[in-house]
Amino acid sequence: MLPFEYRVAVTLGIVQGLGEFLPISSSAHLILTPWFFGWPDPGLTFDVALHVGTLVAVVAYFWRDLLKLVLAAPRPRTPDGRLAWLLVLGAIPGGLAGVLLDDLAEQAFRNPLLIAGTLSLMGLGLYFA
Repeated sequence: MLPFEYRVAVTLGIVQGLGEFLPISSSAHLILTPWFFGWPDPGLTFDVALHVGTLVAVVAYFWRDLLKLVLAAPRPRTPDGRLAWLLVLGAIPGGLAGVLLDDLAEQAFRNPLLIAGTLSLMGLGLYFA
């Protein structure tokens, strides 16, 4: 049997690995899983580390596509160049929100009841859509 900390890390790694590529919020599930099992919240830093691991896996898998987009960026009138710049523009709002809401994200947005309620409302919205 794995020690407690390893069990938590392995469980959350599996949740992240499965949840990242499904149309669900892997971040929300990383917060709800310890709450559900009664484990202490490993914190935002651990969540970010799991997301970095996912990023490394995605970059390793899509490196040819990413290289093609980077090389096409100086030519924004081509389809690949346009896609590269649209990806950059699409990342700006998320980056700004992360910088501006840093403290709030670490405290208020990690409330399991708020997350469960928000996921339920979005699930109903998607169902009715």
